[in-house]
Amino acid sequence: FSLYNRWGIEVFRTTDPDFVYDGKDQSSGEYLLNGTYVYIIKANGLGKRNYLNKNFMKEEALAYAVII
Repeated sequence: FSLYNRWGIEVFRTTDPDFVYDGKDQSSGEYLLNGTYVYIIKANGLGKRNYLNKNFMKEEALAYAVII
């Protein structure tokens, strides 16, 4: 799971499937400002099938963006 701000800068990344995101920037440790963030999720399924879910913000796709 990776989380990016509106300028494409990665603010959080993990490979732990049990993580709980607390709303903080991973490098600074400070809470992120309110806004729209984009996420990418990569996963492996049965039979080694790979899954990739990229949701980049579009005005009509607001439901897919992470709102903090």
